[in-house]
Amino acid sequence: MKRAGIAAASLLAAVGAAAGQEPPPAERGDGVRVEARDASERPLAREIASTFPALSREVEMRLGFAVGGEVTILLDRLGDGGPHPDGPGGTVALASADSRTIRLDPSRLGLAAPLRSVLAHETAHLLLGRAAPGRLPLWFEEGVAEWVASAYGRADRAALARAAAAGRLPQLAEIAVSFPEDGDARVVAYAFAREAVATVAEGAGAGALRETVRLAAGGTPFAEALRLATGQGPEGWEAAVRARLSGPGLLRRLFEGNPELVWLALLAVGGGLVVVAVRRRRRAAAAKLAATEPPEDEPSPSDADAESAEGPQPWEEEDDEEDAFPPEVTR
Repeated sequence: MKRAGIAAASLLAAVGAAAGQEPPPAERGDGVRVEARDASERPLAREIASTFPALSREVEMRLGFAVGGEVTILLDRLGDGGPHPDGPGGTVALASADSRTIRLDPSRLGLAAPLRSVLAHETAHLLLGRAAPGRLPLWFEEGVAEWVASAYGRADRAALARAAAAGRLPQLAEIAVSFPEDGDARVVAYAFAREAVATVAEGAGAGALRETVRLAAGGTPFAEALRLATGQGPEGWEAAVRARLSGPGLLRRLFEGNPELVWLALLAVGGGLVVVAVRRRRRAAAAKLAATEPPEDEPSPSDADAESAEGPQPWEEEDDEEDAFPPEVTR
């Protein structure tokens, strides 16, 4: 995030004076200085000082730009709210490209805002802010920062999938200058911006992002810079990302963002297979039973055998007895 530059020394002096104690000495790494407010934050400061150099070089290689000087990271408490939605209590970090300063609130780091992702995100802001100050739309800058940081969690995918299913995806022109203040809509805006940049990078190559920034920094309007670097402007890429978020892509993101839906789907499929199997077994048993039962209008073989064993019945012998006497002769 681009904010007015903050003098690190004066800020820490004010904090130290308010607390009635001197701030601890800064932790240093290759090209970075990390300043904590008190001794309890020194372990985190040491961790940042040791990991930030490699992380910043990785971001510089992906984007093709350099910070161009030492970065100061201030461990500070930030106010509630703010444009970045990756923390449970509001803004996690702010970057000032002019002073190469990152303000980071340790209390808001966590699973939703892991340290590495936050630092990569803010480093991308430093690079883009120094390479093309004021020349990039907000959706592109935030999308690149999210793409570089791989900050695309389950909640982001779920929110994006729900918005796509409900037809509530923002337009890139709507988030070119500012993002919504509403929490869920803001999360969707960040996720959509990240998806748009990822679509460009996959379709035109990561080098096209760097070329877009270079052309914009040279004075080419952003839409034209994007068209020259990638072959199509914002409208074309927006159509591509919307198509990517519909149909099978939407189902995939729904499942990615909601693992519980996968289990529910598996349970439903399994239950359906069990019902089908039970019905098939019942039909097979009924068919087998019908094949072994004789028709109702024909005597069974056991009944016929019993009758032949019993011999002729009395009523069947009457005619035979009558035929044994000669006919009566009338005289």
